[in-house]
Amino acid sequence: KYMTFRRIGPVAMMEREIQFYTVFFGKDSGTICQMWFRLSVVLEMMGETDRAINCCRHIVTEGYQCNSHACGAPYHFRLGKLLYSVGKYDECIPSFEAAARLVRQRKGISKLPSYLHCIGFAHEKSGRLEDALKYHKLASEEQNKVAPTSSKTVDAAKSLIIVGAAHASLEQFQLSLEIYEGALSIYLLNVGEFPQSRAVARLYVRIGEIHKTMTNTSSALESYNLAIEVYRRCGLPDENTELAQVLQAVSEIQNMV
Repeated sequence: KYMTFRRIGPVAMMEREIQFYTVFFGKDSGTICQMWFRLSVVLEMMGETDRAINCCRHIVTEGYQCNSHACGAPYHFRLGKLLYSVGKYDECIPSFEAAARLVRQRKGISKLPSYLHCIGFAHEKSGRLEDALKYHKLASEEQNKVAPTSSKTVDAAKSLIIVGAAHASLEQFQLSLEIYEGALSIYLLNVGEFPQSRAVARLYVRIGEIHKTMTNTSSALESYNLAIEVYRRCGLPDENTELAQVLQAVSEIQNMV
């Protein structure tokens, strides 16, 4: 088998195995779906995204479990991700929606927030900003259901940041600011009062950018300086690209005052 693998290549070998095992398991079995899934991963790694997409289309077309059981959600999600990666934003939405519908059947921690955010990102790429905001809000609401309010996680904060960015895209800056500040509170509850987290630094930058847009110069400077403090606490040198950009922003504001 090793010599055969070397002679015909990994993709052809996997395709032969799928044909062979389909005889025993049936084309709609979970085992065959997994084999098609692995083949799609290999093809993507080889840069053959179109063939990888076709593999995933085959799974969701032939695999009965993919359309009626929660275990089919990852297959629809992978098809959506591949379509998204090649700029087919309208085509990927039904796949993300199918993944979200199926994953609702699972109990406990769910991938639902991620799937809903992906629908939002696809709408955003297509210029439908209101629809994007709608799905990002739904995702954030679902994320809050994962853990009680008293113990909101960093994932809840990340979800809020996406919602805040969606409001900013619609030029709803005050709402965006309030949501970012809520996300910051959750982060600080999780990582401590003196964080060593680049995610926190980036959030301070986002807050600073909103203040700058709203011409709240002093608040923008305060947020940028807090970002700089956190970046340096993380051990980043001033030459680091992210930190250098914040330092430049501070310099520009100071020159304007």
